[in-house]
Amino acid sequence: MAEPNEINTYRNEVVWNHTAGAMVFNNTTGQETVSIAHRGGASLVFGNQTSSEFHPNNKQSMVQGDRYSTVKGDRYDITINNREDRVIGDLKVITGSPAFINGPVASLYLDTQSEIATAQCSPEDGTIGIGNNSGAEIPPGADTASVMLEKEKELIEVARNMGDGGNIQLLSCKHINIQAGTTGVTFDSGIVKPEGRIFSKRYTYTGLGSSPQLGTPVPSTTTPLPLVPVSVSTLGAINLELGFIPHYEEVNTTSTIPFGDVTINASTKINMQAGAGGIDIKSAGSMKFAGSGLTTLGGAQINIAAGGVDGAGCVYIVSKFTEIKSSTGVNITAPATMIESLDVTITGNTIINGDLVVGKNLIVTGSITAGTDVVAGGVSLRFHTHPVIGGTITSIPISIPSV
Repeated sequence: MAEPNEINTYRNEVVWNHTAGAMVFNNTTGQETVSIAHRGGASLVFGNQTSSEFHPNNKQSMVQGDRYSTVKGDRYDITINNREDRVIGDLKVITGSPAFINGPVASLYLDTQSEIATAQCSPEDGTIGIGNNSGAEIPPGADTASVMLEKEKELIEVARNMGDGGNIQLLSCKHINIQAGTTGVTFDSGIVKPEGRIFSKRYTYTGLGSSPQLGTPVPSTTTPLPLVPVSVSTLGAINLELGFIPHYEEVNTTSTIPFGDVTINASTKINMQAGAGGIDIKSAGSMKFAGSGLTTLGGAQINIAAGGVDGAGCVYIVSKFTEIKSSTGVNITAPATMIESLDVTITGNTIINGDLVVGKNLIVTGSITAGTDVVAGGVSLRFHTHPVIGGTITSIPISIPSV
């Protein structure tokens, strides 16, 4: 006996059976479907809510023109084995609302956020600051909390127009390889001149009490540089000896290559984190790390090295003010160390294993202790010798009090 709700249910099915397969028309009310089945198991089913297809083996399709596909809901693709998407032309992956991409939503948000950023940069010590990117003067005493509260409603309204989503998440359980170009470019991108720059090598002193310079100077392939007079007195002369150091000159030899570039552009921030394997960055050309804000290098040990052809390399540190701090000490090892400054302050003892040459006055607020003798203006403090006209020296020995 039929159920009451089945009184008006229409049931009908039409089947076309052939050796190659079958086509079934199910005309039952509310369950209308059209099925096409192949004898090998492949099938195509059209229903009221869902269309499905099944291929027991392979599937292949070719479109001679363009192909368009739109999914208004979610989309899920699962590949059990390997997958390869090969594009002969360009590949673009774009996420986010069209209003965000094509409209002024981002610029409106940043215009409002910039007012909050200016308040956050306002100095707290009562002085005037200069913005590192805008270059504008930022007065002190801004009420950051009030500015943020005032602009919060504007930011929320603009953020609504950004739409949902717009993010890209890429997850690999093992490795990720990003490669641009098929062949590495390793030809020269610059030259190293072994004698490309003049530097202050050392100061030399000739005169009373001077000692000969140790070591044999390296022969130069160019004309030797003349000494630069620094100070001349009746006792001797101080000269500045100049020398050559290597210098690297960069040449742009890759700008016309139409492949091999990788560009990453982040409007706000780039976050990178690596495990115990570390980060290894190598380049056959120049490398530049620059920022208009604070740049920090940290680690258990920091090595800065420069090298090139035949070990030629230099390290330049240029700034308006440079400060080096160490809890134990600073060790500088070099054949000749040049420190040129208007004023140098050393808090602590200074040990010099060589001659001390002063071009002007030597002012001591304490005592001077000499192990052998002190000679001032040709006069010995210990032996009290006086040079006289005619080339002879009159010596007047004096008694030295016992200590």
